[in-house]
Amino acid sequence: MEYFKSPKFALSVLGIAAVTAIVIMALVQKPFSNPPQQFNVSGEGKVEVAPDIALVRVGVATTPKASAGEAVKENTFIMNRVMKVVSDAGIAREDIKTMNYTLNPQYEFPDGKQRLLGYVVSQDVQLKIRDLTKVGDIIGAATSAGANQVNDIQFTLENPESAKADARAKAIEAAKLKAAVIADAAGLDLKKLINFYEVESPIPTPYYDGKGGGGTDMSVPVSQGMYEVVVQVNLVYEVR
Repeated sequence: MEYFKSPKFALSVLGIAAVTAIVIMALVQKPFSNPPQQFNVSGEGKVEVAPDIALVRVGVATTPKASAGEAVKENTFIMNRVMKVVSDAGIAREDIKTMNYTLNPQYEFPDGKQRLLGYVVSQDVQLKIRDLTKVGDIIGAATSAGANQVNDIQFTLENPESAKADARAKAIEAAKLKAAVIADAAGLDLKKLINFYEVESPIPTPYYDGKGGGGTDMSVPVSQGMYEVVVQVNLVYEVR
């Protein structure tokens, strides 16, 4: 009880009262304000572009050999021949990448019993072809040199960000135009742009443009098609 009557207690009470008064004055001067009203609008931009590179996987799979060494030797011989013809066709070393190399025993099961048939080697490389007019010729040359596997032919863009940037700019302009039209019709007063979202775009897929490839008898006919790069955006405005 003596503490409550002491000067120290009185000073503590006065200090709390002073802080409380300051807080109350601040709330009176600056009351809680409602967050600004927002208006969301979406836009879509499309850009049609032609692929500028082709990715092609070619390879050699040997027939079963009596020994692993024999299988490796044959596969290496044929693959070196394939690599030479594609290099002669203008494919740079840095544009050739090994994608797979396997050596496995192969078995057969006559009368339900396992018997070693031999050893097989499979190797394939990915070729990045920059001159799209040569795709069919290069595939034909590779198969003539001994490649017996060709798969995963992709026509794509080496730098898709450039096309995405163009599509994004179109999407933003479309969203701004839509925002202006809606605001005018609804009587909204558009203020500053306060946020921006970009919807993740799917990987562009090619469509056929009617232009086939192939010139010589050994040139495989291929079509590069065209790409439609699509970007969607959402703009968030402050409105009154």
